[in-house]
Amino acid sequence: MPSYNINGITVQFPFPAYECQLSLMTTLVSALQGQTNALIESPTGTGKTLCLLCAALAWREAWVARKQLGIALKNNVDRVEALVQSLDKAVSSCGDEMYERDAPTIYYASRTHSQLSQAVHELRNTSYAPKICVLGSRDQSCVHPDVLALPSVGRPNVCRQKVAKKTCEFYGNVEHVKGALEEKGILDIEELGKFGREHRACPYFLSRAHQSKADIIFLPYNYLIDAHTRKAQNIDIKNAILIFDEGHNLESSCGDATSFEITAQDLANCISEASQCIELASAPGAANREASAQDFMILKELLQNLQKKLEAVQLDRSRDRILSGDWILSLFRDLNISFENVSMVSRVVECGVGLLAQEMNRRSRMALNLFGTALKVVFKEGFGADEQIWQSYKVYIEEEARTRTGRKLSLWCFHSGIAMKDLERDCRSIVLASGTLSPLASFATEMGIPFPHRLENPHVISPHQVFVGVVPTGPAGSHLSSSYENRDSVAYISDLGNAVVNFCRIVPDGFLVFFPSYGVMERCLAAWIMGQGGAKSVMDRIKQYKTPIVEPRNKQQFGPAMEEFYAKLEDKSLTGAVFFAVCRGKASEGLDFSDNKGRAVMVCGIPYPAAMDPKVKLKRQYLDELHGRNGKGKQTISGGDWYKQQAARAVNQALGRVIRHKKDFGAILLCDARFGSPYNIKQLPIWIRSLVKVYKHFGEAQGGLGRFFKRMEQQPDAVPTVPAVPDSVQGHAEILAHAAFQQLKTGLSDGDGQVSIRQRRKKSEFELSMDGPATTTTPPIPAIVNSIKATSFHRTTLDRISQSALANPPRKSILTKATLANQQPAHPEATHPILKRQTSPPQPPTSKKHKQTATTYIQTLKRTLPTPKYHTFQSLLKSYKAQTISVSALVDALVELFENIQGGRELLVGFGAFVPKVYKKEFERRLEEVS
Repeated sequence: MPSYNINGITVQFPFPAYECQLSLMTTLVSALQGQTNALIESPTGTGKTLCLLCAALAWREAWVARKQLGIALKNNVDRVEALVQSLDKAVSSCGDEMYERDAPTIYYASRTHSQLSQAVHELRNTSYAPKICVLGSRDQSCVHPDVLALPSVGRPNVCRQKVAKKTCEFYGNVEHVKGALEEKGILDIEELGKFGREHRACPYFLSRAHQSKADIIFLPYNYLIDAHTRKAQNIDIKNAILIFDEGHNLESSCGDATSFEITAQDLANCISEASQCIELASAPGAANREASAQDFMILKELLQNLQKKLEAVQLDRSRDRILSGDWILSLFRDLNISFENVSMVSRVVECGVGLLAQEMNRRSRMALNLFGTALKVVFKEGFGADEQIWQSYKVYIEEEARTRTGRKLSLWCFHSGIAMKDLERDCRSIVLASGTLSPLASFATEMGIPFPHRLENPHVISPHQVFVGVVPTGPAGSHLSSSYENRDSVAYISDLGNAVVNFCRIVPDGFLVFFPSYGVMERCLAAWIMGQGGAKSVMDRIKQYKTPIVEPRNKQQFGPAMEEFYAKLEDKSLTGAVFFAVCRGKASEGLDFSDNKGRAVMVCGIPYPAAMDPKVKLKRQYLDELHGRNGKGKQTISGGDWYKQQAARAVNQALGRVIRHKKDFGAILLCDARFGSPYNIKQLPIWIRSLVKVYKHFGEAQGGLGRFFKRMEQQPDAVPTVPAVPDSVQGHAEILAHAAFQQLKTGLSDGDGQVSIRQRRKKSEFELSMDGPATTTTPPIPAIVNSIKATSFHRTTLDRISQSALANPPRKSILTKATLANQQPAHPEATHPILKRQTSPPQPPTSKKHKQTATTYIQTLKRTLPTPKYHTFQSLLKSYKAQTISVSALVDALVELFENIQGGRELLVGFGAFVPKVYKKEFERRLEEVS
């Protein structure tokens, strides 16, 4: 397998790499070395995913090797100093690397689970064998038949109940089959589900059992972007590498994660659902006792007050009202919902959703979910103290004229940087990659974080494999432009149809035609179906050459439409098919149109966002104001530039449907005169720009297209391709193969791990070592990785609530009038009640005859401590091992940590079994003082 030296890092690649692939991997490695971010545009078919995986894993391998050498350096200074210096240069260009912490975890995110499955399959093609984890939701992963029978919105809550009651046999089997799963190697989420069904073990908890041990974690966008989801999924991004593949959707994803909309009808449905919850919670033997009937009564009253306040807002003459972002806080403050008590309200909402799903078998989306989302958006951690954040928000209230169902409340975030800065704060590097990010400068500005490393990659194909033409006129000479003024012109619609007919005669097999919107497409198709004066209609003439298939608006109908399109292409009695689709629609990304499925793509206009849409207008206004305040010297864009670039990215995404691999070929037809302007050509991906030819007349374009396909038909095997680059076996692999390094490895115990993550999985980096600071000047070589990144105990807050509630049913009301009033966080008592309590747990953490093992102690902690407190314990232990806190400070911190925890005193005393002898007396003295 070829190897390449990239900035001192040896990257093993499955096949000889192309220059553009080396450029991509160099950009990524440079970003990781500098602890900075990267923006990468590389066309579909250039091996983008494979490059991202190989380069990231190779760099991480070098990081782990450098950590090992750092430990060995304590005893072998003379022998490995030169190796350390070489690895230092390969791993980091900053010079401030902290090797005492865990190796950076790689988070590989994409928009859909199918895209993630493709990435997992690509990983199998490499020589790297990291520990992986694929995260999915409870809804997607569950295999319990009772839970699967419920609507998806109710599954998570019912799952939590079954886990809390210990009535899910699939959850109970997780511990028994974890080892068998590790032997399976790399599995995607579908394969994990199959494994779970075969072994009657829960795939959701199986994946989370391996989460803390994973070198690389595959997950959807929203798991990273949304802080609430990160917390619920136990996702720790500190010092992590975040790779967003198909990153062109990130702006909209960030906006969705920080915005909400709720209508008057939604509120009415919320009130109705709260009433149903009151009845269900009042019934004898109600299945859900996490929230009482009184809780739901208070929730109903709260929703009714929100409904009244929304109706009381005075609208402008235009029947709408625009308000500052922080107005939403005052609205909720009037409802007595604040940062201090919102968690209680959210808990009742979640309980209500689960109760309705389980008892009413509700299968439609519940309105209470929308209200819960609104609470999460408004009361995001950190928002309360930062007034500047709200400057990027607008509240929009409108009377819904179309439906006449009342008012709609929207809170819109216009700055993706709010979500991205939250990510960047703790992680090592963020890498955004896609086939269509152009123009890069504006995309980086919208993200709101710096991208020192940027790459616009060419394609791996030769220029001879693609035809790119701007067609400004139709066969009859009509001006082709889908501008607002021209798009309803009879002459335009007719000549555009004639152009499609002529291209259908020339383009072999599959032909894709993209319109700016569903409205424009439907008007054109309706006109083309109608004949004039007894002559054949445009659609009849199209059918002479290709079978037409139309992208449906309905998502459920899209799959069958695509299957029909593929089937027509396979039918040898036909000459192909034409698929009429919409930019930003379901066919514009993620689908396979390689080879004969898509020999040409035609774009019939520039898909600008709806100019009069309130959200678009406010976004442009926000950017113009920001641009005016910051001036031309700052990295901002105007509202007008943003508006144009949104259209450009939609076009580029559609163009990416052709040329899917290095041997593919196809044509790009830009059938709108405006594409011929220098500005619009500059917005195209770099690999297309230099190939664009602007034709003056339709006949010239038609002739050029015909000659292109004739040449490709006559010489299909003579397609020139870009030569691959010879491999260069250098970089950190030479250091790993060095005799001194190999000898050092022999001095490490098997539990210390394996440097390379190739060939076999490395030993767990998370083996617990409770050894304290070194006690002698020449200690034995310690464990390679003795960090405490132990497997997290994956319980959410609701899991703990469920267990508590189920242990003591029925329970008191969660919500009271007092809790909904503005309140300050309670201050902890100065005393330490856990030290005075005499209760004893079933089994103390130390035995009379034998010291308890570290593993048993950790398992006890994970069973006893809530997840946040367990994470705090991990942090304390890290600080103690790094000698950044004293034994006295450690005891004080543990006392506070175990306070109000059943068996806390025993846990504290039990910790002493792992304190080194040299610190044992100090530990016992301090323990006696605080007692």
